[in-house]
Amino acid sequence: MKLKASLLTVALTGLSSSIQAEDIQDRWSIEQKNRWSAFVSVDYSRNRYKSHTSLSARNLSGSAVVRYALDKDSRIQAIVSGYHTYDNAVNRGDYYNDFWLSYSRNNLWRPLDNVVMSGEARIALPVSKASKRRDLRTSIRGSLRFVVDLSDTVEGLYLSDYLRVKKNFHQFKTAGEQPLTQYQISNIVALDYYFAEKFSFSANIMVRKNWNYAGRGYSPSIIHSEQFGYQINNHIDVAAGITNSASYYNPEQGSNPLDDLSDFDKSTLYVTLNYIF
Repeated sequence: MKLKASLLTVALTGLSSSIQAEDIQDRWSIEQKNRWSAFVSVDYSRNRYKSHTSLSARNLSGSAVVRYALDKDSRIQAIVSGYHTYDNAVNRGDYYNDFWLSYSRNNLWRPLDNVVMSGEARIALPVSKASKRRDLRTSIRGSLRFVVDLSDTVEGLYLSDYLRVKKNFHQFKTAGEQPLTQYQISNIVALDYYFAEKFSFSANIMVRKNWNYAGRGYSPSIIHSEQFGYQINNHIDVAAGITNSASYYNPEQGSNPLDDLSDFDKSTLYVTLNYIF
């Protein structure tokens, strides 16, 4: 069994559980005899600041997914994830991320022999603390993914591009004086390399932008991650990686946060253990 998964960084808080929940469908790359299958992931992430200091961020995260295959190319999934944060006395504790229900389909279009398009639609059950605080009723998201198999050039090499559009439905358009996000568009480019039978390397970069209910765009950001993985057996794999992010800035209001993308001291490190059954 060959596991194909890109760890796509979508948040630096509750990092690993969010990553796993976002693209868990990629962890099934072959047709399975049983229509039902499941996935569990446990991981630990931290930044490089000293533990128990004001800037320290350490999280123990978990994800669980139950999937039902409608046929060899389509499936429905229920995705649950959460995390425990160890630092910051105010926020220390256990938290859920929003739950997701999704439908995905592979082989929607194959323009070339080595290029395939797949798609996914999902809806959120807003159970996270942040969603409740913002009175989020639900979110819907559609995504298209193009995967280019470059194995004819370098065996085990794949290039992917993901386009995602999300729409939020809040009870109110603002939280106090803070505008809330109505739309979010993100594009993710991923390079995955599988080698020596059980090893893998992945590099990803995501560009993301939000729009509020007044139609004003704000908070464009860039997030990147790199990781090495090792497949222990057909059911278990482990990985270790690094990630960082930067947001749009006004050069008149401080230093350029794009420098943070390459600042190792401001990166988040993670290790993860995944089990498929």
